[in-house]
Amino acid sequence: MELRVGDRVHRVDVRAEGADWVVTFDGQVRRVSMVRSGASWSLLIRDGSDAADGSRLSYDVAFERNGPADVTVHVNGRGVQVLLPQRHAAAHRSRRSGGGAGAGQIVAPMPGRVVSVLVAPGDDVVERQPVVVLEAMKMQNEVRAARAGVVTEVTVASGAAVEAGAVLVVLGDPRATDGA
Repeated sequence: MELRVGDRVHRVDVRAEGADWVVTFDGQVRRVSMVRSGASWSLLIRDGSDAADGSRLSYDVAFERNGPADVTVHVNGRGVQVLLPQRHAAAHRSRRSGGGAGAGQIVAPMPGRVVSVLVAPGDDVVERQPVVVLEAMKMQNEVRAARAGVVTEVTVASGAAVEAGAVLVVLGDPRATDGA
């Protein structure tokens, strides 16, 4: 896949290999271990990137989806805007089974298998509520809603294999409360 960071376009390939991931970034190959830590990920670069003192390089990484082709990647607290080229954004939009803005879509943060779906169409959800449990690298991860809303569509079922970025659940606007 190609990613745009500022004025530069980078080629990135990611594939699972055993319990690790093999990440190729602009031709440089690294083996990476990832562990979910709260709302973010702890990444340990396992080979070819030892620090000068012999220790392994480790990063705290979080992803914030701003739209179908716009993601902010936070690395050790520093945000970097990453854009998918338009052809990838168009392909992503064509794969979506429903309409709506990217902000209402809850997507898989990584490839994996759906263990359970915790919501159904019509359910009200609150910000940070778990909506899907996804298994990746032999770990179960709760995928949470980034905002409150009403579930308008569930696009996956238990047992389904999903790719990173696949839409799992679509949220509509929260219901208006009239105090009654």
